[in-house]
Amino acid sequence: MRVALLVGVNNYQQDPLGNCISDARKMEAALSTRGFLCRRVDDPTAAEVDEALEAFAKDAADATLAFVYLAGHGVEHHGAGYFLAADFPFPVSASKLQHCAIAMPRIIGSMPNKQTSKFVVADMCRNWPASHGTDLLQQLDELRKEEVGFENLIVGYSTSAGDTASDGAGTSSSYCDAFCEALLDHSLTFDTVFHRVGDKVIASSGRLQRPWHYSSMRATGSFSDLKKLSLLNAVSTPLKGHGLPLFVSKLRNQDGIFVSGMMTSAWQVTTDGLRNVRPSFESPVLCIGHLRKNRCAILLEDGTLNVFDEKSGQQVYSGQSLDRPSMMMTSPSSNMVVVCADEKAEIHIFQKTRLKRCTTSMSSTIHCGLILSDDHLWLAGGLGYLLKARIRSKTKTLSTKEFNFDRSNINFLTKSLVSDEVVVVGSGGTVRFLSLRPSELRTMHLGDRVRTPRAIRESLVDYADADNISKALAEPSATREDVRAFLIERIPGTQLLWCDVSPTQPLLAVASAEGLVFILDIRDGRHVQTIDLWMGAGNTPHGMAFLGDGTLAILLADGLVVFYGELAMMENGLEGAWVATTSAILNLSHVRHGE
Repeated sequence: MRVALLVGVNNYQQDPLGNCISDARKMEAALSTRGFLCRRVDDPTAAEVDEALEAFAKDAADATLAFVYLAGHGVEHHGAGYFLAADFPFPVSASKLQHCAIAMPRIIGSMPNKQTSKFVVADMCRNWPASHGTDLLQQLDELRKEEVGFENLIVGYSTSAGDTASDGAGTSSSYCDAFCEALLDHSLTFDTVFHRVGDKVIASSGRLQRPWHYSSMRATGSFSDLKKLSLLNAVSTPLKGHGLPLFVSKLRNQDGIFVSGMMTSAWQVTTDGLRNVRPSFESPVLCIGHLRKNRCAILLEDGTLNVFDEKSGQQVYSGQSLDRPSMMMTSPSSNMVVVCADEKAEIHIFQKTRLKRCTTSMSSTIHCGLILSDDHLWLAGGLGYLLKARIRSKTKTLSTKEFNFDRSNINFLTKSLVSDEVVVVGSGGTVRFLSLRPSELRTMHLGDRVRTPRAIRESLVDYADADNISKALAEPSATREDVRAFLIERIPGTQLLWCDVSPTQPLLAVASAEGLVFILDIRDGRHVQTIDLWMGAGNTPHGMAFLGDGTLAILLADGLVVFYGELAMMENGLEGAWVATTSAILNLSHVRHGE
Protein backbone atom coordinates (compact mmCIF):
# COMPACT_ATOMS: atom_id res chain seq x y z
CA MET A 1 0.00 0.00 0.00
CA ARG A 2 1.14 3.56 -0.75
CA VAL A 3 -0.13 6.57 1.18
CA ALA A 4 0.45 10.31 0.93
CA LEU A 5 -0.41 13.47 2.85
CA LEU A 6 -0.39 16.78 1.00
CA VAL A 7 -0.51 20.15 2.71
CA GLY A 8 -0.80 23.48 0.89
CA VAL A 9 -1.04 26.88 2.57
CA ASN A 10 -1.72 30.13 0.71
CA ASN A 11 -3.66 32.21 3.26
CA TYR A 12 -1.01 33.48 5.70
CA GLN A 13 -1.52 36.51 7.92
CA GLN A 14 1.74 37.90 6.53
CA ASP A 15 3.11 37.43 2.99
CA PRO A 16 0.33 35.19 1.61
CA LEU A 17 1.24 32.87 -1.26
CA GLY A 18 -0.57 32.12 -4.51
CA ASN A 19 0.32 28.61 -5.74
CA CYS A 20 0.80 26.35 -2.73
CA ILE A 21 -2.68 24.82 -2.79
CA SER A 22 -2.52 24.26 -6.55
CA ASP A 23 0.94 22.70 -6.04
CA ALA A 24 -0.52 20.29 -3.49
CA ARG A 25 -3.34 19.41 -5.89
CA LYS A 26 -0.93 18.81 -8.77
CA MET A 27 1.26 16.59 -6.57
CA GLU A 28 -1.85 14.72 -5.42
CA ALA A 29 -2.78 13.99 -9.05
CA ALA A 30 0.72 12.67 -9.82
CA LEU A 31 0.86 10.48 -6.72
CA SER A 32 -2.65 9.13 -7.35
CA THR A 33 -1.51 8.14 -10.84
CA ARG A 34 1.22 6.05 -9.22
CA GLY A 35 -1.18 4.26 -6.90
CA PHE A 36 -0.97 6.40 -3.75
CA LEU A 37 -3.99 6.82 -1.48
CA CYS A 38 -3.90 10.57 -0.91
CA ARG A 39 -5.14 12.79 1.90
CA ARG A 40 -4.95 16.59 1.21
CA VAL A 41 -5.56 19.57 3.48
CA ASP A 42 -5.75 23.18 2.25
CA ASP A 43 -4.87 26.22 4.41
CA PRO A 44 -4.87 24.19 7.65
CA THR A 45 -4.19 25.58 11.10
CA ALA A 46 -1.46 23.98 13.21
CA ALA A 47 -4.12 21.96 15.05
CA GLU A 48 -5.56 20.74 11.73
CA VAL A 49 -2.09 19.73 10.55
CA ASP A 50 -1.69 17.71 13.76
CA GLU A 51 -5.04 16.01 13.13
CA ALA A 52 -4.03 15.23 9.55
CA LEU A 53 -0.71 13.77 10.74
CA GLU A 54 -2.50 11.54 13.27
CA ALA A 55 -4.83 10.24 10.55
CA PHE A 56 -1.89 9.82 8.19
CA ALA A 57 -0.01 7.79 10.83
CA LYS A 58 -2.90 5.29 10.85
CA ASP A 59 -2.93 5.21 7.04
CA ALA A 60 0.82 4.59 6.93
CA ALA A 61 0.94 1.83 9.53
CA ASP A 62 1.09 -0.94 6.91
CA ALA A 63 2.32 1.13 3.96
CA THR A 64 5.30 0.25 1.79
CA LEU A 65 5.70 3.89 0.70
CA ALA A 66 4.74 6.92 2.80
CA PHE A 67 4.95 10.41 1.29
CA VAL A 68 4.37 13.87 2.77
CA TYR A 69 4.36 17.03 0.63
CA LEU A 70 4.40 20.48 2.21
CA ALA A 71 3.88 23.68 0.22
CA GLY A 72 3.99 26.99 2.06
CA HIS A 73 6.30 29.08 4.25
CA GLY A 74 9.05 27.41 6.22
CA VAL A 75 12.14 27.96 8.31
CA GLU A 76 15.22 25.73 8.33
CA HIS A 77 18.78 26.01 9.56
CA HIS A 78 21.42 23.27 9.62
CA GLY A 79 18.75 20.60 9.33
CA ALA A 80 16.29 22.03 11.85
CA GLY A 81 13.18 22.43 9.69
CA TYR A 82 9.80 23.95 10.53
CA PHE A 83 6.67 24.28 8.43
CA LEU A 84 4.31 27.16 9.15
CA ALA A 85 0.57 26.52 9.22
CA ALA A 86 -2.01 29.12 8.17
CA ASP A 87 -2.48 30.45 11.73
CA PHE A 88 1.22 30.93 12.53
CA PRO A 89 1.57 34.14 14.63
CA PHE A 90 4.08 36.38 12.88
CA PRO A 91 6.73 37.71 13.32
CA VAL A 92 8.93 34.62 13.55
CA SER A 93 10.87 33.80 16.69
CA ALA A 94 12.49 30.67 17.99
CA SER A 95 9.92 30.41 20.76
CA LYS A 96 7.03 30.65 18.29
CA LEU A 97 8.65 28.06 16.06
CA GLN A 98 9.01 25.70 18.99
CA HIS A 99 5.38 26.05 20.10
CA CYS A 100 3.42 27.05 16.98
CA ALA A 101 5.22 25.59 13.94
CA ILE A 102 5.30 21.98 12.78
CA ALA A 103 8.78 20.55 13.23
CA MET A 104 10.19 18.09 10.70
CA PRO A 105 10.64 15.37 13.37
CA ARG A 106 6.90 15.62 14.10
CA ILE A 107 6.13 15.04 10.42
CA ILE A 108 8.64 12.22 10.02
CA GLY A 109 7.47 10.67 13.25
CA SER A 110 4.00 10.14 11.79
CA MET A 111 5.51 7.45 9.55
CA PRO A 112 6.31 3.90 10.68
CA ASN A 113 10.03 3.59 11.39
CA LYS A 114 10.41 0.15 9.84
CA GLN A 115 10.85 -1.13 6.28
CA THR A 116 8.55 1.58 4.91
CA SER A 117 10.27 3.88 2.41
CA LYS A 118 9.56 7.40 3.66
CA PHE A 119 9.63 10.76 1.87
CA VAL A 120 9.13 14.29 3.09
CA VAL A 121 9.16 16.91 0.34
CA ALA A 122 9.20 20.51 1.54
CA ASP A 123 8.39 22.97 -1.24
CA MET A 124 9.08 26.03 0.89
CA CYS A 125 11.63 28.71 1.68
CA ARG A 126 14.47 27.81 4.00
CA ASN A 127 15.05 31.29 5.37
CA TRP A 128 13.07 33.90 7.29
CA PRO A 129 14.11 37.31 8.64
CA ALA A 130 14.83 37.13 12.35
CA SER A 131 12.64 39.22 14.58
CA HIS A 132 14.30 42.39 15.87
CA GLY A 133 16.84 41.88 18.58
CA THR A 134 16.77 38.09 18.28
CA ASP A 135 19.52 35.85 17.01
CA LEU A 136 17.17 33.42 15.35
CA LEU A 137 19.88 31.29 13.78
CA GLN A 138 21.54 30.69 17.15
CA GLN A 139 18.19 29.72 18.68
CA LEU A 140 17.54 27.36 15.76
CA ASP A 141 20.84 25.67 16.48
CA GLU A 142 19.64 25.08 20.03
CA LEU A 143 16.34 23.64 18.77
CA ARG A 144 18.23 21.37 16.38
CA LYS A 145 19.51 19.38 19.37
CA GLU A 146 16.00 17.91 19.60
CA GLU A 147 16.28 16.38 16.12
CA VAL A 148 16.44 12.58 15.89
CA GLY A 149 17.67 10.28 13.15
CA PHE A 150 15.38 8.27 10.89
CA GLU A 151 16.22 5.38 8.58
CA ASN A 152 14.98 4.62 5.08
CA LEU A 153 14.06 8.27 4.58
CA ILE A 154 14.56 11.00 2.00
CA VAL A 155 13.90 14.62 2.96
CA GLY A 156 13.80 16.93 -0.04
CA TYR A 157 13.85 20.73 0.00
CA SER A 158 12.94 22.92 -2.95
CA THR A 159 15.91 25.20 -2.29
CA SER A 160 19.25 25.40 -0.49
CA ALA A 161 19.68 26.15 3.19
CA GLY A 162 19.25 29.86 3.87
CA ASP A 163 17.66 30.57 0.47
CA THR A 164 14.19 31.31 -0.81
CA ALA A 165 12.11 29.17 -3.18
CA SER A 166 10.04 30.57 -6.03
CA ASP A 167 6.27 30.27 -5.71
CA GLY A 168 6.08 30.05 -9.51
CA ALA A 169 5.00 32.49 -12.18
CA GLY A 170 2.09 30.32 -13.35
CA THR A 171 -0.20 28.05 -11.38
CA SER A 172 2.54 25.90 -9.83
CA SER A 173 6.12 26.17 -8.66
CA SER A 174 9.00 25.05 -10.86
CA TYR A 175 9.97 22.55 -8.16
CA CYS A 176 6.48 21.02 -8.11
CA ASP A 177 6.41 20.82 -11.92
CA ALA A 178 9.81 19.11 -12.06
CA PHE A 179 8.95 16.71 -9.23
CA CYS A 180 5.65 15.60 -10.76
CA GLU A 181 7.36 14.98 -14.09
CA ALA A 182 10.17 12.92 -12.54
CA LEU A 183 7.79 11.08 -10.20
CA LEU A 184 5.87 9.70 -13.20
CA ASP A 185 9.02 8.41 -14.93
CA HIS A 186 8.99 4.61 -14.48
CA SER A 187 12.75 4.33 -15.10
CA LEU A 188 13.94 6.51 -12.18
CA THR A 189 14.90 5.24 -8.73
CA PHE A 190 13.95 7.14 -5.58
CA ASP A 191 17.28 8.98 -5.35
CA THR A 192 17.42 9.62 -9.10
CA VAL A 193 14.06 11.41 -8.94
CA PHE A 194 15.46 13.94 -6.48
CA HIS A 195 18.66 14.37 -8.52
CA ARG A 196 16.65 14.87 -11.71
CA VAL A 197 14.41 17.45 -10.02
CA GLY A 198 17.40 19.35 -8.70
CA ASP A 199 19.10 19.48 -12.09
CA LYS A 200 15.97 20.75 -13.81
CA VAL A 201 15.17 23.47 -11.25
CA ILE A 202 18.79 24.68 -11.21
CA ALA A 203 18.74 24.95 -15.00
CA SER A 204 15.31 26.59 -15.27
CA SER A 205 16.10 29.17 -12.55
CA GLY A 206 19.44 30.15 -14.04
CA ARG A 207 21.15 28.55 -11.01
CA LEU A 208 19.32 30.90 -8.61
CA GLN A 209 17.37 28.09 -6.91
CA ARG A 210 19.18 24.90 -5.89
CA PRO A 211 17.08 22.07 -4.42
CA TRP A 212 18.71 19.78 -1.87
CA HIS A 213 17.83 16.44 -0.43
CA TYR A 214 19.11 14.31 2.46
CA SER A 215 18.86 10.53 2.20
CA SER A 216 19.20 7.54 4.49
CA MET A 217 17.33 5.38 1.98
CA ARG A 218 18.47 1.76 1.84
CA ALA A 219 15.98 0.64 -0.80
CA THR A 220 16.70 1.14 -4.49
CA GLY A 221 13.06 1.07 -5.59
CA SER A 222 11.11 3.56 -7.64
CA PHE A 223 7.78 5.38 -7.49
CA SER A 224 6.55 3.31 -10.43
CA ASP A 225 3.46 1.27 -9.64
CA LEU A 226 4.36 -1.24 -12.36
CA LYS A 227 6.69 -4.22 -12.00
CA LYS A 228 9.38 -4.69 -14.61
CA LEU A 229 9.77 -7.94 -16.50
CA SER A 230 12.90 -10.09 -16.32
CA LEU A 231 14.00 -13.14 -18.27
CA LEU A 232 12.51 -16.26 -16.66
CA ASN A 233 13.21 -19.12 -19.05
CA ALA A 234 13.75 -20.17 -22.66
CA VAL A 235 12.51 -23.21 -24.57
CA SER A 236 14.04 -24.33 -27.85
CA THR A 237 11.50 -25.71 -30.34
CA PRO A 238 11.94 -28.00 -33.37
CA LEU A 239 11.05 -25.03 -35.60
CA LYS A 240 14.70 -23.97 -35.56
CA GLY A 241 16.18 -24.18 -39.04
CA HIS A 242 12.92 -25.04 -40.82
CA GLY A 243 12.35 -21.62 -42.37
CA LEU A 244 9.77 -18.88 -42.04
CA PRO A 245 7.05 -17.81 -41.43
CA LEU A 246 6.40 -18.77 -37.82
CA PHE A 247 3.12 -18.23 -35.96
CA VAL A 248 1.95 -17.83 -32.34
CA SER A 249 -1.46 -18.05 -30.66
CA LYS A 250 -2.45 -18.34 -27.00
CA LEU A 251 -3.52 -21.58 -25.37
CA ARG A 252 -7.09 -21.64 -24.12
CA ASN A 253 -6.13 -21.43 -20.46
CA GLN A 254 -3.46 -18.83 -21.34
CA ASP A 255 -0.63 -20.67 -19.61
CA GLY A 256 1.37 -20.97 -22.83
CA ILE A 257 1.31 -20.59 -26.60
CA PHE A 258 0.90 -22.61 -29.77
CA VAL A 259 3.86 -22.34 -32.16
CA SER A 260 3.81 -23.52 -35.78
CA GLY A 261 5.39 -22.95 -39.16
CA MET A 262 6.92 -24.96 -42.02
CA MET A 263 6.67 -28.30 -40.19
CA THR A 264 4.02 -31.01 -40.27
CA SER A 265 3.47 -30.70 -36.52
CA ALA A 266 2.67 -27.90 -34.08
CA TRP A 267 3.60 -27.51 -30.39
CA GLN A 268 2.27 -26.20 -27.14
CA VAL A 269 4.99 -24.26 -25.31
CA THR A 270 4.90 -23.29 -21.63
CA THR A 271 7.62 -22.27 -19.19
CA ASP A 272 7.88 -25.97 -18.29
CA GLY A 273 8.66 -27.11 -21.84
CA LEU A 274 6.77 -28.18 -24.96
CA ARG A 275 4.69 -31.02 -26.30
CA ASN A 276 3.42 -32.05 -29.72
CA VAL A 277 -0.18 -31.05 -30.43
CA ARG A 278 -1.16 -33.85 -32.84
CA PRO A 279 0.44 -36.50 -35.05
CA SER A 280 2.05 -35.22 -38.21
CA PHE A 281 -0.04 -33.86 -41.08
CA GLU A 282 0.69 -34.36 -44.77
CA SER A 283 1.26 -30.63 -45.26
CA PRO A 284 3.11 -28.21 -42.94
CA VAL A 285 0.99 -26.61 -40.23
CA LEU A 286 0.66 -22.89 -40.88
CA CYS A 287 -1.50 -21.75 -37.95
CA ILE A 288 -3.38 -23.26 -35.03
CA GLY A 289 -5.92 -21.67 -32.69
CA HIS A 290 -8.79 -22.29 -30.25
CA LEU A 291 -12.51 -21.94 -30.89
CA ARG A 292 -15.53 -22.04 -28.62
CA LYS A 293 -16.77 -25.37 -27.19
CA ASN A 294 -13.32 -26.99 -26.89
CA ARG A 295 -12.66 -26.91 -30.60
CA CYS A 296 -9.31 -26.31 -32.21
CA ALA A 297 -8.70 -25.14 -35.78
CA ILE A 298 -5.56 -26.05 -37.73
CA LEU A 299 -4.73 -24.44 -41.08
CA LEU A 300 -2.24 -26.27 -43.29
CA GLU A 301 0.08 -24.62 -45.76
CA ASP A 302 -1.86 -26.13 -48.71
CA GLY A 303 -5.04 -24.34 -47.59
CA THR A 304 -6.70 -27.30 -45.83
CA LEU A 305 -8.68 -26.24 -42.76
CA ASN A 306 -9.22 -28.86 -40.05
CA VAL A 307 -11.34 -28.47 -36.92
CA PHE A 308 -10.98 -30.96 -34.03
CA ASP A 309 -12.68 -31.58 -30.73
CA GLU A 310 -9.91 -31.07 -28.17
CA LYS A 311 -11.30 -33.54 -25.62
CA SER A 312 -12.08 -36.49 -27.88
CA GLY A 313 -9.62 -35.71 -30.66
CA GLN A 314 -12.40 -36.31 -33.19
CA GLN A 315 -12.23 -34.35 -36.43
CA VAL A 316 -15.26 -32.07 -36.70
CA TYR A 317 -14.51 -30.57 -40.10
CA SER A 318 -11.96 -30.80 -42.89
CA GLY A 319 -12.13 -28.81 -46.10
CA GLN A 320 -10.25 -26.63 -48.53
CA SER A 321 -9.99 -22.90 -47.87
CA LEU A 322 -8.04 -20.28 -49.83
CA ASP A 323 -5.01 -21.26 -51.92
CA ARG A 324 -1.60 -20.21 -50.58
CA PRO A 325 -2.96 -18.81 -47.26
CA SER A 326 -0.83 -16.34 -45.34
CA MET A 327 -2.50 -16.42 -41.92
CA MET A 328 -5.48 -17.56 -39.86
CA MET A 329 -7.41 -15.93 -37.02
CA THR A 330 -9.51 -17.61 -34.36
CA SER A 331 -10.98 -16.61 -31.01
CA PRO A 332 -11.72 -18.91 -28.03
CA SER A 333 -14.91 -16.88 -27.45
CA SER A 334 -16.31 -17.43 -30.96
CA ASN A 335 -16.90 -20.11 -33.59
CA MET A 336 -15.34 -18.08 -36.38
CA VAL A 337 -12.22 -18.94 -38.37
CA VAL A 338 -10.81 -16.30 -40.72
CA VAL A 339 -8.32 -17.43 -43.37
CA CYS A 340 -6.41 -14.75 -45.31
CA ALA A 341 -4.42 -14.85 -48.54
CA ASP A 342 -3.09 -11.68 -50.16
CA GLU A 343 -6.08 -9.28 -50.42
CA LYS A 344 -8.74 -11.92 -49.73
CA ALA A 345 -10.29 -13.28 -46.55
CA GLU A 346 -12.59 -16.28 -46.16
CA ILE A 347 -14.72 -16.43 -43.04
CA HIS A 348 -15.88 -19.82 -41.73
CA ILE A 349 -18.72 -19.76 -39.20
CA PHE A 350 -19.39 -23.06 -37.39
CA GLN A 351 -22.90 -23.69 -36.04
CA LYS A 352 -23.16 -27.16 -34.51
CA THR A 353 -22.59 -29.42 -37.53
CA ARG A 354 -23.26 -26.75 -40.15
CA LEU A 355 -20.70 -24.45 -41.72
CA LYS A 356 -21.33 -21.09 -43.37
CA ARG A 357 -18.72 -19.38 -45.52
CA CYS A 358 -18.44 -15.81 -46.76
CA THR A 359 -15.59 -13.97 -48.42
CA THR A 360 -14.37 -10.40 -48.63
CA SER A 361 -11.40 -8.49 -49.99
CA MET A 362 -9.39 -5.38 -49.15
CA SER A 363 -7.57 -2.78 -51.27
CA SER A 364 -4.21 -4.02 -50.03
CA THR A 365 -2.50 -7.14 -48.75
CA ILE A 366 -3.97 -8.35 -45.46
CA HIS A 367 -1.32 -8.56 -42.74
CA CYS A 368 -3.41 -9.06 -39.62
CA GLY A 369 -6.89 -9.03 -38.17
CA LEU A 370 -8.93 -9.09 -35.00
CA ILE A 371 -12.12 -10.98 -34.13
CA LEU A 372 -14.06 -8.67 -31.83
CA SER A 373 -17.24 -10.76 -31.48
CA ASP A 374 -19.27 -13.46 -33.25
CA ASP A 375 -20.35 -10.93 -35.88
CA HIS A 376 -17.64 -8.26 -35.87
CA LEU A 377 -14.07 -8.43 -37.16
CA TRP A 378 -11.35 -6.17 -38.51
CA LEU A 379 -8.81 -6.87 -41.24
CA ALA A 380 -5.78 -4.64 -41.78
CA GLY A 381 -2.59 -4.49 -43.77
CA GLY A 382 -0.54 -2.61 -46.31
CA LEU A 383 -0.74 1.14 -46.92
CA GLY A 384 -2.69 1.64 -43.71
CA TYR A 385 -5.91 0.03 -44.95
CA LEU A 386 -8.34 -1.31 -42.39
CA LEU A 387 -11.57 -3.17 -43.22
CA LYS A 388 -14.38 -3.26 -40.70
CA ALA A 389 -16.70 -6.21 -41.35
CA ARG A 390 -20.00 -7.18 -39.72
CA ILE A 391 -21.80 -10.46 -40.33
CA ARG A 392 -25.57 -10.27 -40.75
CA SER A 393 -26.96 -12.80 -38.31
CA LYS A 394 -29.75 -14.22 -40.51
CA THR A 395 -28.10 -14.42 -43.91
CA LYS A 396 -24.49 -14.76 -42.72
CA THR A 397 -23.47 -12.22 -45.35
CA LEU A 398 -21.01 -9.39 -44.80
CA SER A 399 -21.37 -5.64 -44.59
CA THR A 400 -17.99 -3.94 -44.87
CA LYS A 401 -16.45 -0.49 -44.67
CA GLU A 402 -12.86 0.37 -45.50
CA PHE A 403 -10.66 2.98 -43.81
CA ASN A 404 -7.15 4.29 -44.46
CA PHE A 405 -4.66 5.51 -41.84
CA ASP A 406 -1.74 7.57 -43.19
CA ARG A 407 -0.66 4.90 -45.71
CA SER A 408 1.53 3.33 -42.98
CA ASN A 409 1.49 -0.45 -43.02
CA ILE A 410 -0.53 -2.06 -40.24
CA ASN A 411 1.23 -5.19 -38.95
CA PHE A 412 -0.79 -6.22 -35.90
CA LEU A 413 -3.94 -5.45 -33.90
CA THR A 414 -4.93 -6.30 -30.35
CA LYS A 415 -7.81 -5.35 -28.07
CA SER A 416 -7.03 -3.34 -24.95
CA LEU A 417 -8.07 -4.99 -21.70
CA VAL A 418 -8.54 -1.69 -19.86
CA SER A 419 -10.74 0.18 -22.37
CA ASP A 420 -12.76 -0.21 -25.57
CA GLU A 421 -9.69 0.58 -27.64
CA VAL A 422 -7.87 -1.38 -30.31
CA VAL A 423 -4.08 -1.09 -30.31
CA VAL A 424 -2.56 -0.89 -33.80
CA VAL A 425 1.15 -1.17 -34.66
CA GLY A 426 2.98 -1.01 -37.96
CA SER A 427 5.57 0.96 -39.89
CA GLY A 428 6.85 4.35 -38.82
CA GLY A 429 7.29 3.52 -35.14
CA THR A 430 3.80 4.74 -34.18
CA VAL A 431 1.37 2.94 -31.88
CA ARG A 432 -2.23 3.95 -32.54
CA PHE A 433 -5.25 3.55 -30.31
CA LEU A 434 -8.48 3.33 -32.28
CA SER A 435 -12.07 3.41 -31.12
CA LEU A 436 -14.42 0.69 -32.34
CA ARG A 437 -15.91 3.10 -34.89
CA PRO A 438 -12.92 3.11 -35.82
CA SER A 439 -11.30 6.51 -35.33
CA GLU A 440 -7.92 7.49 -33.94
CA LEU A 441 -8.04 8.39 -30.25
CA ARG A 442 -4.36 8.80 -29.35
CA THR A 443 -0.89 7.77 -30.43
CA MET A 444 2.46 6.78 -28.94
CA HIS A 445 5.63 7.33 -30.95
CA LEU A 446 8.54 4.91 -30.46
CA GLY A 447 11.10 6.42 -32.83
CA ASP A 448 11.37 6.96 -36.57
CA ARG A 449 14.42 4.79 -37.23
CA VAL A 450 15.97 1.54 -36.05
CA ARG A 451 18.40 1.96 -33.17
CA THR A 452 20.32 -1.25 -32.41
CA PRO A 453 23.91 -1.38 -33.77
CA ARG A 454 23.21 -4.59 -35.68
CA ALA A 455 20.10 -3.20 -37.42
CA ILE A 456 21.88 0.04 -38.33
CA ARG A 457 24.94 -1.75 -39.72
CA GLU A 458 22.87 -4.20 -41.75
CA SER A 459 20.90 -1.33 -43.29
CA LEU A 460 24.06 0.49 -44.42
CA VAL A 461 26.24 -2.31 -45.82
CA ASP A 462 25.15 -1.49 -49.39
CA TYR A 463 26.24 2.15 -49.04
CA ALA A 464 29.56 2.05 -47.15
CA ASP A 465 32.21 -0.36 -45.90
CA ALA A 466 32.34 -1.55 -42.29
CA ASP A 467 35.09 0.88 -41.25
CA ASN A 468 33.24 3.95 -42.52
CA ILE A 469 29.99 2.80 -40.94
CA SER A 470 31.72 2.30 -37.58
CA LYS A 471 33.44 5.66 -37.85
CA ALA A 472 30.19 7.47 -38.70
CA LEU A 473 28.40 5.86 -35.75
CA ALA A 474 31.16 5.96 -33.11
CA GLU A 475 32.99 9.16 -34.13
CA PRO A 476 30.47 11.46 -35.79
CA SER A 477 32.70 14.51 -35.30
CA ALA A 478 35.44 12.81 -37.34
CA THR A 479 33.09 12.08 -40.26
CA ARG A 480 32.26 14.52 -43.02
CA GLU A 481 28.86 16.03 -42.34
CA ASP A 482 27.52 15.24 -45.83
CA VAL A 483 28.68 11.61 -45.57
CA ARG A 484 27.10 11.17 -42.16
CA ALA A 485 23.84 12.80 -43.34
CA PHE A 486 23.81 10.48 -46.38
CA LEU A 487 24.12 7.40 -44.15
CA ILE A 488 21.58 8.58 -41.58
CA GLU A 489 18.99 9.13 -44.31
CA ARG A 490 19.38 5.49 -45.32
CA ILE A 491 18.79 4.02 -41.89
CA PRO A 492 15.34 2.39 -42.26
CA GLY A 493 12.27 3.31 -40.28
CA THR A 494 11.10 1.39 -37.27
CA GLN A 495 8.83 -1.56 -38.04
CA LEU A 496 6.57 -2.55 -35.15
CA LEU A 497 5.48 -6.14 -35.72
CA TRP A 498 3.55 -7.35 -32.67
CA CYS A 499 1.75 -6.04 -29.61
CA ASP A 500 -0.23 -7.39 -26.67
CA VAL A 501 -1.69 -6.14 -23.40
CA SER A 502 -0.92 -7.69 -20.01
CA PRO A 503 -3.89 -9.13 -18.08
CA THR A 504 -2.25 -8.39 -14.71
CA GLN A 505 -0.77 -4.89 -15.12
CA PRO A 506 -1.61 -1.90 -17.36
CA LEU A 507 1.31 -2.82 -19.63
CA LEU A 508 1.49 -2.80 -23.40
CA ALA A 509 4.30 -4.78 -25.06
CA VAL A 510 5.32 -3.76 -28.58
CA ALA A 511 7.94 -5.75 -30.51
CA SER A 512 9.99 -4.30 -33.36
CA ALA A 513 11.67 -6.01 -36.30
CA GLU A 514 15.14 -5.20 -34.92
CA GLY A 515 14.61 -7.29 -31.79
CA LEU A 516 13.50 -4.66 -29.29
CA VAL A 517 10.41 -5.09 -27.13
CA PHE A 518 9.05 -1.83 -25.72
CA ILE A 519 7.09 -2.14 -22.47
CA LEU A 520 4.76 0.85 -22.10
CA ASP A 521 2.25 2.08 -19.53
CA ILE A 522 -0.95 1.74 -21.54
CA ARG A 523 -2.66 4.39 -19.40
CA ASP A 524 -0.49 7.31 -20.48
CA GLY A 525 2.08 5.91 -22.91
CA ARG A 526 5.06 6.38 -20.60
CA HIS A 527 8.02 4.11 -21.19
CA VAL A 528 8.52 1.41 -18.54
CA GLN A 529 11.42 -0.60 -19.97
CA THR A 530 12.96 -1.89 -23.19
CA ILE A 531 13.85 -5.57 -23.60
CA ASP A 532 16.75 -5.99 -26.01
CA LEU A 533 16.49 -9.54 -27.32
CA TRP A 534 20.00 -10.98 -27.45
CA MET A 535 21.62 -7.87 -26.00
CA GLY A 536 21.80 -5.87 -29.23
CA ALA A 537 22.77 -8.76 -31.49
CA GLY A 538 19.30 -8.74 -32.96
CA ASN A 539 16.76 -11.54 -33.21
CA THR A 540 13.49 -10.77 -34.95
CA PRO A 541 10.36 -11.77 -32.99
CA HIS A 542 7.81 -13.80 -34.96
CA GLY A 543 5.05 -13.75 -32.41
CA MET A 544 4.34 -12.51 -28.90
CA ALA A 545 1.64 -12.97 -26.29
CA PHE A 546 1.00 -12.11 -22.66
CA LEU A 547 -0.10 -15.19 -20.71
CA GLY A 548 -2.75 -15.27 -18.00
CA ASP A 549 -0.26 -14.67 -15.17
CA GLY A 550 1.34 -11.68 -16.90
CA THR A 551 4.29 -13.61 -18.32
CA LEU A 552 5.32 -12.44 -21.79
CA ALA A 553 6.11 -15.22 -24.30
CA ILE A 554 8.10 -14.30 -27.42
CA LEU A 555 8.83 -16.59 -30.36
CA LEU A 556 12.10 -15.69 -32.08
CA ALA A 557 13.15 -16.29 -35.69
CA ASP A 558 15.41 -19.19 -34.70
CA GLY A 559 12.54 -21.09 -33.07
CA LEU A 560 13.44 -20.18 -29.49
CA VAL A 561 10.62 -19.13 -27.16
CA VAL A 562 11.70 -16.78 -24.36
CA PHE A 563 9.56 -15.99 -21.33
CA TYR A 564 9.72 -12.70 -19.43
CA GLY A 565 7.86 -12.11 -16.18
CA GLU A 566 7.96 -10.80 -12.66
CA LEU A 567 10.71 -12.25 -10.48
CA ALA A 568 9.62 -13.98 -7.28
CA MET A 569 10.55 -12.33 -3.97
CA MET A 570 12.75 -14.28 -1.60
CA GLU A 571 12.33 -14.27 2.20
CA ASN A 572 14.98 -11.57 2.61
CA GLY A 573 13.00 -9.28 0.31
CA LEU A 574 15.47 -9.52 -2.56
CA GLU A 575 14.40 -10.58 -6.02
CA GLY A 576 15.09 -14.22 -6.80
CA ALA A 577 17.75 -15.27 -9.24
CA TRP A 578 16.85 -15.72 -12.90
CA VAL A 579 15.85 -19.23 -13.88
CA ALA A 580 17.90 -18.77 -17.03
CA THR A 581 20.31 -15.89 -17.50
CA THR A 582 20.82 -14.20 -20.83
CA SER A 583 24.41 -15.38 -21.04
CA ALA A 584 23.35 -18.97 -20.33
CA ILE A 585 20.70 -18.90 -23.02
CA LEU A 586 23.21 -17.62 -25.56
CA ASN A 587 24.91 -21.00 -25.06
CA LEU A 588 22.01 -23.31 -25.87
CA SER A 589 23.86 -26.57 -25.29
CA HIS A 590 21.75 -27.21 -22.17
CA VAL A 591 18.39 -26.15 -23.62
CA ARG A 592 16.69 -29.04 -25.40
CA HIS A 593 13.29 -29.47 -26.97
CA GLY A 594 10.94 -32.37 -26.43
CA GLU A 595 10.99 -35.54 -28.48
